[in-house]
Amino acid sequence: QSINKLVTAVQQLQRGNLDAYVDFKDDGDFTENEFVYLYKQYNDMVNSLDQLMKRNAELARIRRISEIKLLKSQFNPHFLFNVLETLRYTMLADTKKAEQIIMTLSKLLRYSYDATEEEIPLKNDLQYTIDYLQLHKLRFQDRLNYEIHIPVNVQKAYVPKLILQPIVENSLKYGYKKKMNMNIFIKGRVDGNILILSVSDDGSGMEPEKLQELQEQLSKEENTTEQIGLFNANRRLKILYGDDFGITIHSIVNEGTEVELKMPYKTSIL
Repeated sequence: QSINKLVTAVQQLQRGNLDAYVDFKDDGDFTENEFVYLYKQYNDMVNSLDQLMKRNAELARIRRISEIKLLKSQFNPHFLFNVLETLRYTMLADTKKAEQIIMTLSKLLRYSYDATEEEIPLKNDLQYTIDYLQLHKLRFQDRLNYEIHIPVNVQKAYVPKLILQPIVENSLKYGYKKKMNMNIFIKGRVDGNILILSVSDDGSGMEPEKLQELQEQLSKEENTTEQIGLFNANRRLKILYGDDFGITIHSIVNEGTEVELKMPYKTSIL
C-alpha cells in the first residue's frame, strides 16, 4: 500500500501534475520510517521542481520583456536622433570622428540584438557600456566625464548581459535635471564569493520620498513606473541568482545617486 501510494504520485507527476504530493502522517512507527523518509524526499523534490519551473518561466518572461524594453530604452528615437544629429555636424568638421561614431553605434546595435548568451564576461559588458558612454560624451562634451575602477580579476567574472548599461542610462536621464555637469563612476569589487558593481554619479539625486517609492517598487514583481532599466536589472538578478541578490540605491538631493548591483562571483558558466 505504501509503495502504491508513491507510485501513484509519481505517475501523476509524469502526467504534468505538479501538485502530486504524497499525503502521509508520520506516526513514528518503525516499519513506516523508510517510507516516510521517501515521502518527504519525494515531496521536497516535487516542491523544488515546481519552484524551478516557475523560476524558469519567469526568467524567460523577464528576458523577453527585458530585451524589448531595454532596447527601447537604449535606442529610443530620442537617443538615435541625438547620435545622428551629432554625426551630421561631425561629418562636416571631422570625417575621422564621424567614422568612429558610425562604427561605435554599429557595435552597440549588433551587441544588443545578439541574444545568444545570457551571461558573459564583465569585460565584454563593460566595453559595451564604455562605447555607450562615449557616444553620449560626444553630445555632452566637457559636461560629462566618467571613470572606470574595476580590477582585471573582477572583469573576468560572468554577469548577465546588458546589466550595466541601463544603470548608466538612468544616471544620464535623471542626473542632468538640476546639474549642467556630471561625473559617472563605475566600480567593481569581490567580497568573498559575491561580486559587487556600482554606478554612481554626482548629479541631481533624488528626494527621500522619491527614493523610498522607487525602492518599494523594486521589491515588487510587476513594474508600474518609468524605471524600466532599474526594475528589469533588479528582477533579472533575483530570478537568476535568488532574493539575496539584486540592486540597492542610495541617493541624496543635489549630491548624486549610487546604484549597487550584487550577484555571485563566477569566473565560468556552470
